[in-house]
Amino acid sequence: MNFKLFALLAAFVGIAAAEGYERVVKPWGGNQIATYKYTAGACGSAETQIKAAGRGVANVRVNGAYTVWIGTDAANLSQSGYPLFDNESINLDSMGSAVYACSAAGDADVRVLEGE
Repeated sequence: MNFKLFALLAAFVGIAAAEGYERVVKPWGGNQIATYKYTAGACGSAETQIKAAGRGVANVRVNGAYTVWIGTDAANLSQSGYPLFDNESINLDSMGSAVYACSAAGDADVRVLEGE
């Protein structure tokens, strides 16, 4: 039964990522999972909030050949942020702060899988 649930959930998440918009999956009235697509602009001019303060656990993934900086201080991401490279991802636990992202060069495609 766990395999069937996993397969169903994976199918929904895959569809949401492929279509490029937010999709919420809430199996059997349990926890909620949402996927988001963001465009992280160049550092210093276009920091993008990718996770709101107080939200649930998230997995952040760079979707392509980009270098993206993430962190809680939007003003200093390229100096104090954490770098994610081509197609890398990172898990973030529940945090009291918002999380921001910016790209080292040009616009970067960033995907977020968030659960509550």
